Amino acid sequence: MRAIDLIGKHYNRLTVIARATLNAANGDARWICKCDCGQECVVDSYRLRKGRTKSCGCLRREDSARRSSDNDAFIQMKANNASQLKNEDGICYSSLRRSKRNRSGHIGVSYVKRTGLYVARLRYNGKYVLNKTVTTYERACQLREEAEDTYLHQLSETAEPRLLAGR
Repeated sequence: MRAIDLIGKHYNRLTVIARATLNAANGDARWICKCDCGQECVVDSYRLRKGRTKSCGCLRREDSARRSSDNDAFIQMKANNASQLKNEDGICYSSLRRSKRNRSGHIGVSYVKRTGLYVARLRYNGKYVLNKTVTTYERACQLREEAEDTYLHQLSETAEPRLLAGR
């Protein structure tokens, strides 16, 4: 069976510019398309013709941005510059408080069931300063505490009980 030639046709935000060299796993022809935003992507002919794929992904990003801008909670957070997510020292509360989802019993330490390993994490100034995988829970707790001593030492005495709550 021969593929329908789609070159030059326009589907939603995509314009077909050439046929891709490899077919899709299901045998459908794949096409290189240029999106109205300027990006290129490869789409199989069924998804293209039926309108399942409408853009390179820019449409989804725009819809997401629009929905979040209509969300009152998001607007409030943006207006406060996300300050309610951080303490007075600029450290994320998620790094200081043990959440109800924490099952390891220690802040910043989690168990990955798939690998059977423990992960110790700490974010400071928007970046992970600790993100290590180890085999024992004790070592993960030790790494987290060492990172706290190194990076969170400037916390006031009033913040210290929050850190100790997970130990």
